[in-house]
Amino acid sequence: AAKDNHETLLAYSYRGCAKTCLGRFAAGLSDMNKALEDACSANDRNGMAMAHCALAFSRLVAGEYAEGMESSRRLLEISEKTGADVFRYGSNAMLAWGSFRLDRLDDARHYWQAAHEIAQALGGQIFFAEWFGAIEAEFVLHNGDPVAGLRRAEEALVLSQSAGSVIGEGLTECTIGKALAAHPGRGDEACSRVMKGIQILEKIGAQYDLARAAFTEAEVRAACGDRPGARLAAEKAASLLHECSLAKEEAMARTLIAELKAH
Repeated sequence: AAKDNHETLLAYSYRGCAKTCLGRFAAGLSDMNKALEDACSANDRNGMAMAHCALAFSRLVAGEYAEGMESSRRLLEISEKTGADVFRYGSNAMLAWGSFRLDRLDDARHYWQAAHEIAQALGGQIFFAEWFGAIEAEFVLHNGDPVAGLRRAEEALVLSQSAGSVIGEGLTECTIGKALAAHPGRGDEACSRVMKGIQILEKIGAQYDLARAAFTEAEVRAACGDRPGARLAAEKAASLLHECSLAKEEAMARTLIAELKAH
């Protein structure tokens, strides 16, 4: 009975993540909160860790970065007490992700390093490695290193394809495009890769990441000198980001629109 209950808790956590990826965060949140409540009632430490992991991941996807980091900290606390290194890896990677999105770059760098050390000790067989790889590649790119960012994104793409992660492939294609846009003479290839990523995300209905990818398209077109295309893409992105309640990203899109209008 205990095993069946544990499997049910995991199913609720996984379903909550899946709903979030499809743009249904509120419905997913209900599943994950139920999983956490039931795990606490049963004193199921592994179930609690999985629920906090699902909550952290989903909140970050849905743009609730501070809340996602808080869930990540709770996951880290449990994993350190139980010695669950896989969850220690996940919590550090998600703390890095949240820190990056909140522009706490030094904190992000610290957490990425911690995640890498744990991953190395685990032999690299870790969950969401391709997803975190795509986010880290974007972080490296944001820090002004397009060569290293491109290399990290290409590594994440290989991981995604090996793991059969379609959403990971979509994310990394967009990041590869963004990295290529920083290389002179590769504008067409950059736009092509971003559009490939968008098509993948659109096909699977990954609403939050599709909205972010639309903004990446606008950034890439602007970087490559296609101002009319960039403005159209930015306006579409702002609308999608608003629908997804991704306020930080929407503000960035509207700032880009204003800059494009001004010139």
